[in-house]
Amino acid sequence: MDAFKYKHLTNVAPYYIYAIRNIKDKKIYVGSTRDMFTRMKGHINPLRARTHGNRRLQEAWNRYGEESFESEILNYAETYEEALAKEQEYIDKNKSYDAKHGYNISPTAGCTTGVVRTEEFRKKLSEAHTGKRLSEEHRKAISESMKGLKKTGEHQEKITQSIRNRSPEIYARGDNHYNAKLTENQVKEIIIKAHAGESMDELASKYGVGRGAIEAIKYNRSWKHIDRDGVLKTS
Repeated sequence: MDAFKYKHLTNVAPYYIYAIRNIKDKKIYVGSTRDMFTRMKGHINPLRARTHGNRRLQEAWNRYGEESFESEILNYAETYEEALAKEQEYIDKNKSYDAKHGYNISPTAGCTTGVVRTEEFRKKLSEAHTGKRLSEEHRKAISESMKGLKKTGEHQEKITQSIRNRSPEIYARGDNHYNAKLTENQVKEIIIKAHAGESMDELASKYGVGRGAIEAIKYNRSWKHIDRDGVLKTS
């Protein structure tokens, strides 16, 4: 795979959507960049050194050899948002997030770039996916892609927020949670009574929940949005 064929590629477009193909197993990696030459070197050098961050691509490179891979430009884009949208189209079209078809670790374009997306892009992406449900195959691919990865607190919060936005009924707080057995007023009563020394077994029996639920409330492992200090001050 040669990066130098892109060295003199200038002024064609602000952004490029590209693919790295394995001509042996037909699998594909899809990405986007502003500088094809630099980006290809960013893939090739660590692949040759066997230190590439994409384990799927690295394993295939080790197995089939450099001569089995080729790169190509799939499309062009004028803006970052357009580049990500087109990259997503090619990821979905080729199912490159699925280990059976490709080498993309994540099913979402640009998810590891750390770039804050504009409201306009978020709106377009939301409209594009409204009403769509992930297939079981896609869900499994997402799960497999996340195994073994260590996530920073910020990364974990972004993942949680993304799921919360897609499935608000799961992440609804308090009484609005689909699986809530207690009301917020009951939880406040439990906080006050537990603080006063009433036993957890007695509270569990009184409110019709398990001891574990009472413990979680008492030690702030659930219903965390409730201001416990405020509840105790007003009791």
